Amino acid sequence: MTRHCGKSKRAAALALVATLAAPAAAVGAWGAASARALAQQQQQGPFTEATLRGSGRGALRLAGRAAEPLRAVDIQLKAGGDAEISVTGERTYTARGRWRGRGADTVLLHGLTGDFINQPMRGQGTIRLDEKRRFARLDLDGTVNNRRFSVDFSRVGGVPAPFRELRSRNSGRGELIAGNQAPETLALITVTLTQEGLMQVEARTIGNDVRTFTGRWTPVSATAATLDVTDGLGRAGARGSGKVTLTPSGAGLARVDIRGETQNEPFTLRFAADGNAPQP
Repeated sequence: MTRHCGKSKRAAALALVATLAAPAAAVGAWGAASARALAQQQQQGPFTEATLRGSGRGALRLAGRAAEPLRAVDIQLKAGGDAEISVTGERTYTARGRWRGRGADTVLLHGLTGDFINQPMRGQGTIRLDEKRRFARLDLDGTVNNRRFSVDFSRVGGVPAPFRELRSRNSGRGELIAGNQAPETLALITVTLTQEGLMQVEARTIGNDVRTFTGRWTPVSATAATLDVTDGLGRAGARGSGKVTLTPSGAGLARVDIRGETQNEPFTLRFAADGNAPQP
């Protein structure tokens, strides 16, 4: 009986080691499609660019000084990797540095420098997203004139700030139908909206052809913008209107919809980024 129990314990231990040493096997239980989606999400990170602003609760703590309550945060993450973080309490404190995504729910901040309480600061930090990939928490730490400081801030309610620019490259699925031509299946889209009001949408087909639309854009809410298409589809030319829709947090692209005419024939483009179900 003792020998039987020993074999059972060794078998259980081997099973546990196998589980820890081979996470791919556990992922495989979700199915191949889910595994590919998870890998793609981890590779892409949470988003390419975002502006997050809202009220909440937090504190700035500096050695030798009473903690200062914080009530608001403004986070700007640029497509090129630059970051600007502002927190507001009795006054507004701003730090600039670099950012990179880690997985689908974490943003790492590094090389932060700024002016805290009229003294130079250096630090790093982390931004957390919730299960819906919305901003949830900001944590910073570092030194101010050789004194340790920390910032913790959790968002409470509020809405995303209206975005001023956007550059987003997303895989997903969509369709372009132009006149009597066969529908083209879309697999990738790049949306560029500049602060000057210019826009460009590049849609790539599964055959690796690129369909480009250009024109102007106008923000209509914190998560949506209208498009005025003045040219597109190469020599054929295109005119029309459309809409860019962001995720509820304002942190990523959800949909692109464009309708118009090309060579006196109607065309329609519909695209849903990965993680956002296409509308009928």
